[in-house]
Amino acid sequence: MLLALGLWLGLTGSTGNLSRFAQISTALLAIPVYIAALLFGLVMVGLILLVGKLIEVIPTLTGWVLEFLEKIQKGAKLGTRSLARLVIEPTAMLAIFRRKSDRRDQEIKLTD
Repeated sequence: MLLALGLWLGLTGSTGNLSRFAQISTALLAIPVYIAALLFGLVMVGLILLVGKLIEVIPTLTGWVLEFLEKIQKGAKLGTRSLARLVIEPTAMLAIFRRKSDRRDQEIKLTD
């Protein structure tokens, strides 16, 4: 609408004044540049505010994630220890029976 108004004023104001039409055209070309710069600035301010909010929120979210991962780690440790115990203890008991020499310095401990 501004462009149409500027063209109408430039063409109907005076037919022989070309410099006036050039000035109006330059002003009308600068207006979208100013609007784009304003929008870009508003987007930057919005992003800065968003980052500020994220800085406040992320530590609580990472705390929850860390607690969840620690629970998974504890469960994995318990599971692997019980599975290893199922394999190691019978093997250790069989090793006691399969021992060929009865040296006193050979000991098999079944405790952790």
